[in-house]
Amino acid sequence: MAASPRIAVLQLSPAHGAPLENAARVQQMTSHLKRGEVDLLILPEMALSGYIFPTPASIEPSLERLSTRSSSSRTSSSSPTQALCSSLARRLECYVLCGLPALLAHAFSSSSASSAAFDARPSEPSPSGSGRSNAGEEGAYNAALLLDRTGEAVHVFRKHFLYEADEAWACEGPGFEFVDLPKPLGRLAVGICMDLNPYRFQAAFDSFELASFCVRNHVDTLALPMAWLKPEVEDEEQASAKSEAAEGQSEGELEQDARQAQHQAQQMIHYWLLRLTPLLEAPHRCVVACANRVGQEGGTVFGGSSCVLQVGGGDVRVKGWMCEEEALLVVDP
Repeated sequence: MAASPRIAVLQLSPAHGAPLENAARVQQMTSHLKRGEVDLLILPEMALSGYIFPTPASIEPSLERLSTRSSSSRTSSSSPTQALCSSLARRLECYVLCGLPALLAHAFSSSSASSAAFDARPSEPSPSGSGRSNAGEEGAYNAALLLDRTGEAVHVFRKHFLYEADEAWACEGPGFEFVDLPKPLGRLAVGICMDLNPYRFQAAFDSFELASFCVRNHVDTLALPMAWLKPEVEDEEQASAKSEAAEGQSEGELEQDARQAQHQAQQMIHYWLLRLTPLLEAPHRCVVACANRVGQEGGTVFGGSSCVLQVGGGDVRVKGWMCEEEALLVVDP
């Protein structure tokens, strides 16, 4: 890849079940970006809906129906994510990728450049709770929508490896995919959070399914919308108490908390790099962008640590990273 893309990663703390409120927050957080300033803007997994839905019935009101034409008058009501991202893409003249819960048929793509899905799951059937859908069926998916610079839908990537929270309602996506985009983005692959882990935490750790897929296909850019949990998660009462106590902390105590947050972020990024081992060792350089969320839902606390990395040739370059703050990270080549 001749030049690295300019990437913006939004680290958001969405309010659960409040897509319009969250969309307004995204618009506010990106309002200072100028037209043509970035090539790709990435939002987290299920960025507008929130993440924890314990039953199919609980997520049903949040499932979005996507339009093959983003300018459709029905887009705003049927898919607040598509409406938001189409607006952002047109205003900024950049590609936009955002996670969402979607009701989809077996295929949704307006791009002839998208690859066939590569199924990296074991050959044994998955448990019924993680529902593999038949080709002609419509199903609920944890998905990521990619739009082009004109705001039109390019492709919908579907989460291939489900986390336990997804298994309550989502179908497994058919496989890892990539799309070929204009330089400097080049060949773009997308993984959604758990896609970076071993399948169901049961496959061999050194299979490195997603990273190996990227190496085989000479992927230039890997984008990872996430709702990755914080290590050693505090429960809700502890997190709230810590937030309240911070108001009365001394400068030294605040510095200690900041160092701890940095250490936790570095731990998470180190683990993600471990899961990217084949890409690190490959001669072909790849830009990896992780867009994780922050905040909490009930007792679930999310870890932030969003980052942009350049890997390959045995080398890792950290282009930018965050801790637990709600913020926008913009990385130039």
